Amino acid sequence: PVVLAVWSAYVESGLDPGAVSSVGARGLLQAIPRYWCPAQSTCDLTTAGVVALRTLVTRYGAIRGVGYYRAGRVALREGYDLGAARRRVDAAKSLKRRMGR
Repeated sequence: PVVLAVWSAYVESGLDPGAVSSVGARGLLQAIPRYWCPAQSTCDLTTAGVVALRTLVTRYGAIRGVGYYRAGRVALREGYDLGAARRRVDAAKSLKRRMGR
């Protein structure tokens, strides 16, 4: 859902398109270019982040997909605490309800 991407952008970068993390994630959704834009020297990182989030949520479901987006494959391991991912999904659902959608 769009609201999940928007909420994720808020959480990941504080809505700063110039944000860069210590591990090389960039942009609003903190996409890692080498994973989501490997064939291109440059790409639209917002689109890459939305595609990544959509791909993972479609493949693994909302909570595990967001967990994977945040923490990588480790989030799919048995026993990994998906609490932060669950809170993000719940916050996005709450925002969607408040928007009347």
